[in-house]
Amino acid sequence: MTLNMLYANAEKLNFYKDTIVLFTEQFNPTYPETLENRNLQLKKSQKYSGYLSVSSQKRIMKILINWMLALNFAREKKEKKDKKKIRNLIFVTLTISDITASSHTRVKREMLALFLKQIGYQFNVKNYFWKAELQKRGQLHFHLIVDSYIAKNEIQERWNKIQKKAGFLDLFYKKYGRYNPPSTHVRFIDNYREAIDYAAKYVSKYSTGKKIEGRLFSFSEKLLGLKSFNVYLSEIDVDYFKEFLSLYADKTVSSDYFTLFDFAGIDYFKLLPPELYRKLSSYYQDMYYSLYPLNA
Repeated sequence: MTLNMLYANAEKLNFYKDTIVLFTEQFNPTYPETLENRNLQLKKSQKYSGYLSVSSQKRIMKILINWMLALNFAREKKEKKDKKKIRNLIFVTLTISDITASSHTRVKREMLALFLKQIGYQFNVKNYFWKAELQKRGQLHFHLIVDSYIAKNEIQERWNKIQKKAGFLDLFYKKYGRYNPPSTHVRFIDNYREAIDYAAKYVSKYSTGKKIEGRLFSFSEKLLGLKSFNVYLSEIDVDYFKEFLSLYADKTVSSDYFTLFDFAGIDYFKLLPPELYRKLSSYYQDMYYSLYPLNA
């Protein structure tokens, strides 16, 4: 299919971190983009296997990317003096210190849930994502992304208190005579593209050894409703957009239903035609204030 034929049959553009996808009128997704269906598909994909499928990883990353883009565009809009009011994400790893801990379900239900409840109350965490993973030695740990700054010592102290109450620090105490193992890791990344790449490592990292019991990951409810920015061709200057693609798109992949334009890792958003950039920026700013209405 030639580009002229493609544009003649095209209807909608979807925008992602490094790609733009042009869908034809005939394209009809199997599952409509609704919160109910997203929730259902995410739950189905992690229910039985004990491992995170590639399709689940892709769905997770779409949600995380939209979350991070919303934060980025909200930050761009604010004046310098107000930037601190915009939420920032931190990446947290929580490790179970006792290798003999056997019930993954109990750890998630009684310990992880309590940790999330505590940081939500004390540090005003509104949205989060977590993924469970097994280390080579069989120790369960969790990768989290949360939307409020928390000091490293606060996280470790709080998590170790929860571990101690569950009896998972007894072996460490017998060996070292103290209850403060290095059971957490915290990283703050300000650049949204670096944050997306770091999140992708979280999501795609493969657990070795036995399968994880129960849920493999979870989002706070509001994040499940996030969808990528899209626009209909009838709403933009197509000739201007064609010129933009010819200048910056690194490669193109086509089928009967869509064409994918890859930008080889460049930050193409600010290179978009001005009218289109304004639409995209406004979309993600609105997304931010739907997640954090008190910050409006």
